[in-house]
Amino acid sequence: MDSIGFVWTLDTKDRSQQARDEDAWKKTVDRLKGYKQQRGHVNVPLKYNDGQRPHLGVWVRIQRSYYRECQNPNYNEGVMTEKRVEILESHGFEWNPGRKDEFEKTWMSQFEDMKKFVKKYNATKVTYIPGGCKSSIAVAINWANFQRASYSQYIKNETSPITPQH
Repeated sequence: MDSIGFVWTLDTKDRSQQARDEDAWKKTVDRLKGYKQQRGHVNVPLKYNDGQRPHLGVWVRIQRSYYRECQNPNYNEGVMTEKRVEILESHGFEWNPGRKDEFEKTWMSQFEDMKKFVKKYNATKVTYIPGGCKSSIAVAINWANFQRASYSQYIKNETSPITPQH
């Protein structure tokens, strides 16, 4: 195989594909700039659809997801590069817009619901949700399980939404 110049490993994206991907990314940034000119900000709602692909709201969410990935110390530069971060931030891009206030408000509301649940059922050791159950009990159980998982991350010094106040 070596004697005939066989290529043993293939790059999954050839340079022309990388160039096309970069061009598409830049064109979407241009659409984001247009959104900012119209609305004064770049916090595009997920459901926003300007009639083009990729849908701008979905694209913004994906960029935030890529950014969170690249915050991992073991991240090898991939889709979200330092240059892309700089470009997006130069247009006022926010990586976590309103998340803390929104999260805190939701957390407190669900905590109040959990207190009612505990008062009614005198239990916090709930773990099972019947499939498709949408009741307040299911919501309380889901929330309790999320708190357990978040606490586990917190005590391991991993990134977690739970705070010492919680």
